[in-house]
Amino acid sequence: MATVPTSGRLELRDEDHAILLSARTHLSASLEDRLGDLLQEDLDWRYIQRKSQAHHVTPLLYNSLRRFERCVPSEVLSQMRSQARQNGLRNRLARQELLRVLGRLQEQGVRGMPFKGPTLAESVYGDLSLRVFGDLDILVPPDQVLKAKAALISLGYAPLLSLNRAEELLYLRADCEYPFGRPTPGGGFSVVDLHWSILLRSFTVSLDAGILWSTASEAEVEGVRYALMSPEDQFLAMCLHAWKHFWKPLRCICDLNEFLGRYQDRLDWNEIHSRARTLRCDKIVMTSLGVVGALFDREAPPLPGRVAASIFPNEEDPASLLRIHAFYASFLESRRMRLRYGWRVLTTPTMTDFHELSLPERLAIFYWLFRPLRLGWKIARGRQRL
Repeated sequence: MATVPTSGRLELRDEDHAILLSARTHLSASLEDRLGDLLQEDLDWRYIQRKSQAHHVTPLLYNSLRRFERCVPSEVLSQMRSQARQNGLRNRLARQELLRVLGRLQEQGVRGMPFKGPTLAESVYGDLSLRVFGDLDILVPPDQVLKAKAALISLGYAPLLSLNRAEELLYLRADCEYPFGRPTPGGGFSVVDLHWSILLRSFTVSLDAGILWSTASEAEVEGVRYALMSPEDQFLAMCLHAWKHFWKPLRCICDLNEFLGRYQDRLDWNEIHSRARTLRCDKIVMTSLGVVGALFDREAPPLPGRVAASIFPNEEDPASLLRIHAFYASFLESRRMRLRYGWRVLTTPTMTDFHELSLPERLAIFYWLFRPLRLGWKIARGRQRL
């Protein structure tokens, strides 16, 4: 297949271009013509199916490709149709569960702010069935996490982390989300991630929880009231989330592309740039715009080569611990931030620390000492995971 270079030293196959043209909710006449011409080529449909599943965009592809039924092998279209319908059913059930959880939080006096998941599918994609997601993500005020935990337990959920009281308090200081799960009828499993921040504390960049809540609006669905993130905050949160995952999978970029398609002309860009400067995440925001521009033909800043090498169609994360942290640190905008990031990574205990050494509650403070020793030992032995 032909390989076509794009900006930022990114090279794509015809199949990749077919995926990118299809992975959107709306096709203009010109895009539809481009896709129609491309589908006349001898494409590797196994590659397209594998990539679309790996990047969680199969429902979007089916939504576009069903218009070109004569150009797509019937068995491929049938399989995509089945996967899209199954995803739509899962998402409808997930939406019902989200409202049930938000209703219980409301009863317990906890403010809940759903994001990603069904909320993003409906508000940005305009169709609950078009976005693939798994967990339900709900932001709660930092001082209400334990109250929200009790509300989830009352609904049959259980923490997916095994922590004693002291470990839990350390975890709430260091991390940003607390996962809970419960079995569902039919052998399924529902997972709710309670968030009190958008990113780990160690990243040194995050949206201030106080501002997130002060700029939120209120929504009500089926008698359940909950908070909605402002569009400007939602855009910044999506950029930070995409950076955290190295701008992968493609679904992350589709989220940004669809969001811009729906809200770009209504966003307060002065506010976004002001917030980004305050948070010192300008590079992350501009790179996110560059990634969307490179993959979806939007006007955007140039894409850095180090990012072009890691995004679609590449599915691999940086290979080593040092390369991962070097990647993150390269986006931090001052030497002080990079030093703070390194210090926090070195000293902040994680779930792996809790699993590998279970300390009694009275000695939990020593996790802060154990972590650098454990990391040093693993690096010396060539083991890379945190």
